[in-house]
Amino acid sequence: MKNTILFLLLFLWISVQVNAQPAFLSITNNNQALVEETRKITVNKGLNPVQVKDLPALLDPASVTVNFGGDNISLLEQTFLYDLNDTEKILAASVGRSIRLVHPETGTVQGTLLSVSGGILVLETFDKEIRMIPSYQSGQIVIEKPEAGDSYLTLTPTLSWLLQANSNLNNTTTISYLTDGLNWNAEYAAILTADESELALSARVMITNTSGKSYNNCHLQLIAGELNRPKSPDSRLRKTGYGEGAVIAMSKETPFEPEKAFEYYIYDMDRPANLENNQTKSLLFFPGQKTPVDKLYNYNYSKDAEGISVLIKIENSKRAGLGNPLPSGRVRIYKKQKDHLMLLGEDLIDHIPAGEEISLEVGKAFDLLAERTITDRQRDSKNSERLKIAIELRNRKNEDVRILVTEPVSPYRTYRVISSNFEIHRQDSRKVEFYVPVAAGKSETLTFEMIYNW
Repeated sequence: MKNTILFLLLFLWISVQVNAQPAFLSITNNNQALVEETRKITVNKGLNPVQVKDLPALLDPASVTVNFGGDNISLLEQTFLYDLNDTEKILAASVGRSIRLVHPETGTVQGTLLSVSGGILVLETFDKEIRMIPSYQSGQIVIEKPEAGDSYLTLTPTLSWLLQANSNLNNTTTISYLTDGLNWNAEYAAILTADESELALSARVMITNTSGKSYNNCHLQLIAGELNRPKSPDSRLRKTGYGEGAVIAMSKETPFEPEKAFEYYIYDMDRPANLENNQTKSLLFFPGQKTPVDKLYNYNYSKDAEGISVLIKIENSKRAGLGNPLPSGRVRIYKKQKDHLMLLGEDLIDHIPAGEEISLEVGKAFDLLAERTITDRQRDSKNSERLKIAIELRNRKNEDVRILVTEPVSPYRTYRVISSNFEIHRQDSRKVEFYVPVAAGKSETLTFEMIYNW
């Protein structure tokens, strides 16, 4: 919605005092965080209307839990108020007020707002005409300036409580809630040595805050894992309302240490941090750790009909120099070329448990080519097919290579390899693999015959 709403409000609330203390943030890598805050609340005996401010715009009101630390205070009612996150909500709250619509087609119309519904704005002009304007979104709306003390809109995210207190209290209260707009991901750098026999793998975590609230001096806990999260029935809670721009703040901390929790891993930061709204902060995950590398050439026609990929494989184990669970993220691969770094490529990894192999696709081999041909196709029966396949591999390098050929197989079919001129390296329900050596400046052809059944 492109219309601009201009107004000036003076919001006054005189009831009780609510002061926030540093928060504890438990951030997942699916754009959600559990926030726990301690607040000082001063209340009088009896009923107390309380407004809790300094909250994120993307707070999920249904997730709010409150612990008053005893039975002296009871929460009778709770309402989440925030009008500025929805333009139509602002207009709906302004019904009965004088507005001025500056529209590129209808010109300037001024009067009393009667209703706004279904994309149609209805107002009564000063000469008592009823005007219905269906395309007001492309115009500019000016709402009358409210009088001092007129607080018909809530400018900031607010929890409005009605509390029952048994006596006058200065209470320490713990509030926890879920909010969108807090996310983290891992960014890895893998630097190959000149002889390409090993690499140094380092990582940083990038924490992004677009929740609508800044958290100062907070404690950070990062959760790595796939949390089940059904879609909210209220899609409004998934809208950030913030741009893509971010401020990068670099810092040098000691590495995060993983700790097992349920079926996930958590990483605790060892000192408080500041997370400003609309900011991305970079924190050290772990420094460069050397590990041996296997370089591999791979041909898979379903990914590239003629190109041959270059892969590097490392083992996430203690004996190989690693051995901690690695959260999902982007890996950028570099190589030292003379006195400078050269970017070779990048790949994405899923969560990698300790002891598992990591395979990174770096790019395409310039001097290696492939061509796959189905030389014969026969239908043996209604639910059976026989294929003969030839894959020519051409090596234009000055060195011998060994190419791993991956033949993908449909998971909805069963298959059997009848014959091949190279031994099968490995096969499962989704693929068959062959290793084919190709001499420098030569070509080699892999041929095999398969029967498919469905």
